[in-house]
Amino acid sequence: MSTLLHDVATHTAFALALSPQTLTDDATGSAVELPDGDGPAFAVVQIGGLAGGTTVSVEFEQSSNGSSWSAVPTDIPAQTAGGVTAVTFTRDARYLRCQVALTGGSPSADVAVLVGQQKKVV
Repeated sequence: MSTLLHDVATHTAFALALSPQTLTDDATGSAVELPDGDGPAFAVVQIGGLAGGTTVSVEFEQSSNGSSWSAVPTDIPAQTAGGVTAVTFTRDARYLRCQVALTGGSPSADVAVLVGQQKKVV
C-alpha cells in the first residue's frame, strides 16, 4: 500500500463526520464508515465564527458494531482561533464518529469535520 496520493479526488474515500453548523454546545457527529478505505485515516477540522473565549476540542471514537464506542488516539490541539487543522490517525474498527466539545462563558463556533482515507488498491 502506498501513502502517496497523486489524485486525491479519485483515490480518496471521504465522509462528512460533522456537517458545517454553528454550535453553542457539545456535539456528536453521525457514525460514518469508509468501507473502501485502507491505511491511516485523516481528519480535516474547519473552525470559523468563533466567539471570544471559546475553545473547541475535537476527538474521535470508533466502533465495530455502531453501539459500543472507544476513543481513537489522535493529537488534535484544542482550537481557540478559526482555521483549518488536519491530522492523521489509525483506526481499527468499522465505524467512526467525532465528538466536539466547546468551553467558554458563552461558547459558539462554526464547525465542520471531514474524514478520509486512501481507497483500497487492488
